[in-house]
Amino acid sequence: MNKICIAAVAIINVKKELLLVRKKNSTYFQLVGGKINLNESFEQTVIRETEEEIGLILDPKKLKKIGTHKTQAVNEQNTLVEGHVYYLFLEDTFNPQIANEIEEYVWINTNNYKKYKWAHLALEYVFPFWFNQINN
Repeated sequence: MNKICIAAVAIINVKKELLLVRKKNSTYFQLVGGKINLNESFEQTVIRETEEEIGLILDPKKLKKIGTHKTQAVNEQNTLVEGHVYYLFLEDTFNPQIANEIEEYVWINTNNYKKYKWAHLALEYVFPFWFNQINN
């Protein structure tokens, strides 16, 4: 089995909605993030990918690491993904400007979260974190 290492961010807005994106040629919604470049830290990857994918420039001081989770990759067969996941709370309104390989985005809330096909990392690891956040 192949293995890829990524860094991603769970972005939650003031309405307690979680931002998920869908890549072109994929049916799964996932966190903003991606593969780590050579000599790049997990945090640097999250900052770069967030700007590239949705046009948001992050303040590194506002990123908080949730942890690491390993699961099956959804867009690459026979591949295990190791995700280093961060959390960001957005205090201001933000409308993503999607670019690169991103086809669409959605703000997930308690009314629509069952309507979307979640990537394993988001569903297994971030969904419980987010659901706990919205219920506290």
